[in-house]
Amino acid sequence: MGKAVSALLGKVKGSPHSLSQEEHVEGHSPTPFAAENRTIKLVDVEQDLADRMYLGYLQHISTRWPLLHTPHIAELHCHKDELVDFRDKMILHLIYANGARYLETTGEKLAFVPERHYMLLHKL
Repeated sequence: MGKAVSALLGKVKGSPHSLSQEEHVEGHSPTPFAAENRTIKLVDVEQDLADRMYLGYLQHISTRWPLLHTPHIAELHCHKDELVDFRDKMILHLIYANGARYLETTGEKLAFVPERHYMLLHKL
C-alpha cells in the first residue's frame, strides 16, 4: 500500500514523497521485466499468477486493511479480461500489485512484477 500511496502523492508537485522513475521501478521482483519501463495489461496477466496475487491480497492485506468491498474485487478479478471502466482496471492493478508485493516478501520467486502494475498509477 505504501508504494501506491507514494505514487499518488508523487503527483503533487514538489511533494517530499514523490519518487523518481528509477526509484519507482526498482523493486524486489526477480524478473528481468521489473527494470523495464513498461506497464502491463490485465489481459496479459496469466490466470494462475492473477489468482495468486488476488489471494495474496485477500489473505494478507485486506484482512488487516479492509479498504475495498471484497465481493466487488472478486467480481473484478473474475472478469479481468473484460473490464472497460478505467477505475475498475486501476483497482484491480492495485490489488494485484499489493498482493504480488506481499508474496515477494514471503520469498516466492515468480514473475509477479508488481512494479509494472504500480507504473500505471505513476503515469496518470
